[in-house]
Amino acid sequence: MNLHNRWFVRVVVLAVFVCSTFGKDLPGKCFTPDGKPGACLLLKQCPSVNKLANDYETRITLDTLQFVINSQCNIRGGVLTVCCSFEELDATAEATGNSL
Repeated sequence: MNLHNRWFVRVVVLAVFVCSTFGKDLPGKCFTPDGKPGACLLLKQCPSVNKLANDYETRITLDTLQFVINSQCNIRGGVLTVCCSFEELDATAEATGNSL
């Protein structure tokens, strides 16, 4: 996939997020696309989904694109929120020494 196509795919992903503001209510609990319980957080606060959405060096697959799209909770103050699993949040907090 050339650079132009990669940017196009990412623009489409962002357009889907912006256009589909319906979804899970905030604040609150949610389920990740793979069925794990979690919480709706800003995209930058969920390392795994943030990495998938912003990894410009790895070729994006349809499965990855679908996972990112299905992770969406809502848009809060014009900023995307995604469902981040409690499991990941606990691991991140433990690794950084921060408590939730």
